[in-house]
Amino acid sequence: PLFHLLAQRFPIDNGESPAPNGRVSINTQMNLGVAIPIVVRHGEVSAKAQIASAQYVSPAQAASKTDSLLITVGREGNASTVGNLNVYLGEERIGYIDNFNIFTEINQRTIEVPLTLDPRNKGPLRIVYQNDDDQIFDESTYTP
Repeated sequence: PLFHLLAQRFPIDNGESPAPNGRVSINTQMNLGVAIPIVVRHGEVSAKAQIASAQYVSPAQAASKTDSLLITVGREGNASTVGNLNVYLGEERIGYIDNFNIFTEINQRTIEVPLTLDPRNKGPLRIVYQNDDDQIFDESTYTP
């Protein structure tokens, strides 16, 4: 199950009165809140992830307004996956998304990964999805 822990500050009435002599005053206060996702796992848990597809997106079409890859990753099992999605041209990392997760509520997720260069006509790209312990969920190649 996935829960959210919500910490929120509620406004405090500090007893201020309106401005004297008919003047107008404005008083602003921030009401901050933070929601933290908490994943509870019990019993035998396992998850597998597979890079299903990749597609080049030009800067004119990309939300990031830069050369990008639209990558779809599928998930199987009763646990979520969390890790880093990296794109390499040779040994050079040209794109990445840290903390990429696929929670148990969905079976796949598609994300746009901004790239540092136009990869077309430069050879195959290597896409790697791995967890924080450098265990590789999946690795795939794509030639734009």
